[in-house]
Parts: sequence; C-alpha cells; structure tokens
Amino acid sequence: MLLRKSLLFFILLILSPVLLLALPQDLEVFTDFENISGEGEFFIGEEPNRVKLVGFTVETLEDPALLHSGTKALTLGPGQEGVIVSDRGLDEIQFYAAESTGGGRIEYRGNYTLADYTVGIILADNGVVNGLPTNISSGAGLQGGIADSGFFRDNSDFDFIDGIREIKIKNITGKLSIDDLGFTLTSRPSNNTAYTRFETSDGFSTGQGQFEPLVIGVSPYTASFDGGIIMAGASENPTHSGELSYGIAVNGDSFEVTFETPAYEIDTYAGALLLSSASESDGSIEVYDTNDNLIATFTDFTASGGLRFEFKPPFITINADELGAPAGISRLIIKDNPKLNVARSRTVIDTFGFTPIGAPGTGTTATTCLLYTS
Repeated sequence: MLLRKSLLFFILLILSPVLLLALPQDLEVFTDFENISGEGEFFIGEEPNRVKLVGFTVETLEDPALLHSGTKALTLGPGQEGVIVSDRGLDEIQFYAAESTGGGRIEYRGNYTLADYTVGIILADNGVVNGLPTNISSGAGLQGGIADSGFFRDNSDFDFIDGIREIKIKNITGKLSIDDLGFTLTSRPSNNTAYTRFETSDGFSTGQGQFEPLVIGVSPYTASFDGGIIMAGASENPTHSGELSYGIAVNGDSFEVTFETPAYEIDTYAGALLLSSASESDGSIEVYDTNDNLIATFTDFTASGGLRFEFKPPFITINADELGAPAGISRLIIKDNPKLNVARSRTVIDTFGFTPIGAPGTGTTATTCLLYTS
C-alpha cells in the first residue's frame, strides 16, 4: 500500500504543475532591508551571487500594511519604475509586494533561444502580474517564481533555462513596497567566477582564437582557449545560445583550455553535429589535474541535432572535489572523434563558465601548487 501511494504521488508530481515555492528566507540570499539604505542603484548579496536594484528607494515606512516585517522596505512612488537585474540569472526569487491603492505591475524576463539565434531579454508567457494587494503584513502578496523547474508539463515556471534576468516593477498612483526578498542564483554555467557565451557582446568576433589563444576572465582567474575557433552560426552549427560558439572545424582535431589558476568547477554546454552510434560520441573532454594526470573523460555531448535544436539541453559539470583533485583542474582537451570520416566536424562548447580554487566567495582555499603569473 505504501509503495502504491508513493508511486501515485510521483505520477501526480510529474503530470501536475510544480506549485510549491520556497519562502524568501529559505533561499540562498535573503534581506529584510533593515540593514540596507540607498536609492537609485545598489546591490544585494556579494559577487558572484548578487542582484542589482535600479530605481528603488529603501525607506522607513509608517504604514504597517506595506511591511511584511520590520520597518523598512523597497519603495516606488507614483509613476516610478524599478528593475531587479541579475546578469548571471536566477533560479528562483521570492518577495512580498503591496501597493496602497491595489495597483502596480510586475514583469519577469529572461533569455529565450530559438532554433537559430537568441532573442535576448523577453517577457515570460506567464510573467505578468497586474494589481497588488494593499496589505502584506499578514503574509499576503507573495510574488516571484522559478526560472525552470525541469518538468515539461509545468506551466507555473517561466521556462528560462539560463535563469530570470530582469524583473520590472511599475507603480501608477499610490505607494508601492517590496519587503523580505530572497533569491537563489542559477546553477547553470553563468554561476561561476568567469563565464562567456562566445558572443560579440563578450568582446569576441568571428574567427578569433584561430591563430592565437582566446582568453576569458581577469588575471589571475583566466582561461585560455587554444587550437579551436569561434564559429559563426551556420545552420548546422550546434550552439546553445546566440550565433557563435567555440569549437573544432576539422574532423579529428582538438583544442585546449588552460587555467591560469586551477579550476574548482567548470560548467559548459557541449555539442556535436554527428554521432556514429548511441555508444560512440563525436566529441570528448579530457580533464587533467595539476600534476598533468588525466583524471576523467566526458563524452556525454548533446547529440546529432546540436545544442540549438534541443529545447532544454543538458550541461556538463566538472568538479575537482568529485574527481579527487583537491588542488584543482589545470587544463582540458576537447577532442573530435577521428573515426567519423566527415569533411567538417562540428564539435563545440558554448556558454562556458569556471570557478578557480581560491576565488573570492568560493569557499575553497588556494594551495602552493596554484599557477599564478607575475
């Protein structure tokens, strides 16, 4: 009987929208605004796990209906608009919102990828709230949502696989307040000390990296890509987002990623145009520790259609602790399978992020074997 009940609950969970949301104080970063002051533009959290607030004022309020706790809240006056911005994307955000006349509007935005390019920041299909409660003191007015629950049939999330990027909040006539705000950063590749999508907005251009290494990050936390090429968005090019990716254009070739400071974690989407069979991948990632020992090989690349043709492609996580390399990962070699005899092989990585050992906020400790430059 217990097994049948558990199975029924699991089936209902899959077939039903995911409606259970965390409370603000249960998320990674939380503030009740009691120890914050400012207006115009300021930040909550610490790099890399922080959000920027633009257009708001942190204000001490006398009306208890506009407060969920304490005496201070974010506010907007008549006709004002504020924006909560996350460059790296949020998995989830929750907050209480009220407006003294029952008005106000909230809009949730994120990146959306079509079959051949990224549309940029767009409004979620279910991402608009019109009208807010006039009293949040008793717990009413909980707002927010989940970027992507991972369930195809879930209509309650926003379907932003790279996280919520913007929340626009508009006031009309009365006083609008936001109190007790919590958020959790995305677990995707962008949640790292350094990351790139290999797009022109990252300072790159088509063809860069073909003749000299391409470098991302700021010293001593850099990664150098050598031997590959930034590839334009041809119809067969398997990118995760945008029109560019970094990869191998010649069958059987390879490229190398070297870390100035050994990496604690690396996250990336990896794709290959062709697969010879279900058991033989067109691409692989070899992982080396600081003693240049090969400690792991990843071959679970996205299959023949490429990254751009998957609605929610999986990403690869390479973690030094999990691989038994406490001093970190020194380099990667991304290889194309020479057994697949095709004139042009499209093995690529895209939306690449890494966190070095000893980087601020990582909780890891630098050791004497770190590779610093003077």
